[in-house]
Formats: sequence, structure tokens, C-alpha cells
Amino acid sequence: MKQARSIISHIGKNPLFNNLQKTQSYKKLISFMPVNIKDGIFYMYNKNNTLFMAFKHQGYWMEFNNFQRKYQMEYKQNYIKSTLSQLIKLDPTCKCIKAENVKFFYIDTSKLDANDDNDDAMPYYLERSNGEFKNSIKKEKLHKLFEDIREIICSQKH
Repeated sequence: MKQARSIISHIGKNPLFNNLQKTQSYKKLISFMPVNIKDGIFYMYNKNNTLFMAFKHQGYWMEFNNFQRKYQMEYKQNYIKSTLSQLIKLDPTCKCIKAENVKFFYIDTSKLDANDDNDDAMPYYLERSNGEFKNSIKKEKLHKLFEDIREIICSQKH
């Protein structure tokens, strides 16, 4: 009988599950980072040979995008690039996230949480019908259904 670890590694090597392999590689990269960077990363992704990192707090973003002290910004970008290249040397499965450039941005997580609450709320519409319509349906169940709808409309109107 196969162990779960061997099954998961087999699935991870399958080309259909490249996103799974990338996710594992991102987690490994984050684990190599120092604690002050690791705590601020919300998520990361690759696109056009560029690694994009989203931060949870604006302070982290400002630390990495300090345009007044460009040498500090370049130092931190080079630090992440070198960490990524060392990770690829240690674990060749992580070469799927290889990147030449690193960009940083900030995601306001408080707004994301607020939007999730509003999605669950049902929109409210004013009833424009008076409930006055002809019910000429001959089947008893459907006729009763329309009459129930009429009662609901009339109860909401008054």
C-alpha cells in the first residue's frame, strides 16, 4: 500500500497540477524569508517572468518600495531574487517560479472582509405589483401556487 506522501508527490509532478506545485514552491520560498518579511506576505504569483508579492499591510509595501532610498529598495529585491535562486538550487521542483524581476504591491484586507459580508446579503426590491392578475391555470397545484404568490405580494404591499 502506498503512503500518502508518495501519492501527493506523484500528483504534484503531474503537469495537470502545476498550480499545486507552484503553491508548494511559494510556501517554501516564504519559509526561507526572515520573520519580518514572512509575516507581511499575503500571497504571491508569477507572470511574464516577474514575481509579484502582495503585502497585508501598507508598512511592508512602503519598506520594499522606498523610492527615496532606491539602494534599499534594490537591496531587498536582490535579496528576494537571491533567496529564490538558492531555493531553486536546493529544490529543483521550485524552478516553476523562477523570476528575473520582483514587484511588490499592497492589498487592503479590511476592504476584502467587508465585501464578503455584503455578498451574502440579498438585495431588496420594492414590490411593484398589486397582486391583481388573472389565474386561469387549470391544474390544482399550480393554481394554488399562484394564489400563494398573490397572498405574498398583497401582504408585502400593505
